[in-house]
Amino acid sequence: MKPSAYISDGGILFKESPPDSLLKLNPLYTSAEIQALHNLVEEQPIVKVQPMRELTDEEIDQIIKQHDWYSKTWVDMVRSIESAILKKASEK
Repeated sequence: MKPSAYISDGGILFKESPPDSLLKLNPLYTSAEIQALHNLVEEQPIVKVQPMRELTDEEIDQIIKQHDWYSKTWVDMVRSIESAILKKASEK
C-alpha cells in the first residue's frame, strides 16, 4: 500500500518520497489506508515463534572464527555472522 505523503523528522511534508532523499522520511496514511492495513493484519494467521536459546561466549567465538574475514566487506561479514548466530540460537 502506497502512503499518501511523507514527513521528515523535522516536520517537513513531502507529497512523494524523493528518489535519493538524505532525510529520514516517515510514511503518512489516510484513515481509509490505516483501516485497510488493520484489516490485513487481522486476517493474517498467528505464527508461534520458538524462543531462542542464549549462546555462550565460546559458541559465538566459534561462529566468528568460522567466517572468512578477508573475502567480504564489513557489512557482508557482519550480516553473515549475525545470520549464523541467529541460526545457531534457534537450534535446540
